[in-house]
Amino acid sequence: MSALFFLDNTAMLILLGVPAAAVFAAGLIYNLLFVRCPHCGYHPGKIMGVKCPHCGKNLEE
Repeated sequence: MSALFFLDNTAMLILLGVPAAAVFAAGLIYNLLFVRCPHCGYHPGKIMGVKCPHCGKNLEE
């Protein structure tokens, strides 16, 4: 019995892959829509500290 038996099982791959892809896509969409600087609206792509790299203002206000 292979440790990766579910890779040969299409139903199991769908049951695990579709929800995982949906959660990943939802997180990506959330990041693109809602993770922005509250002062200038800049989207940094990832959180890189407590200050906006574009305007320099505090992100925690």
